[in-house]
Amino acid sequence: MNPRGTASSPARAVSFGARTAIGLNALATAAAARAGVAGMAEHPYLRDLSGTPFVVAAIPDLDPSVDGAERFAQIAIAPLLEAIAPFAALDVGEIPLFVGLPEPRPGVPHDLESALVESLEEATSGLVRRGRTRTVADGHS
Repeated sequence: MNPRGTASSPARAVSFGARTAIGLNALATAAAARAGVAGMAEHPYLRDLSGTPFVVAAIPDLDPSVDGAERFAQIAIAPLLEAIAPFAALDVGEIPLFVGLPEPRPGVPHDLESALVESLEEATSGLVRRGRTRTVADGHS
């Protein structure tokens, strides 16, 4: 949104953050990707029908037993804090946020949107607010 509160101006990415299987922040992820690091590993307990471990691109410091909205929050908070860090010393007010979520399907918590936005609001000390956050449930997050 532009300063007048209309959507006539295109959205712009002015900062970024990441937490991936190959890096725990955006710069580490970019460096690992440039170096060709894949970050694939066997899942600690998920197996296929023949007993072979699934190979996944898991975030290395994320506890695989954490699930539901808490798992989404643990994945999202560090890169969000990384992305908003440049604005911490500025008086920017509330920061608009767009969050991509998975489509509704078995295993996706029914309260994911509200629980995740609440966690993000709390983690950012109010810089991100429910009224300025837009979610889109149209993906495979």
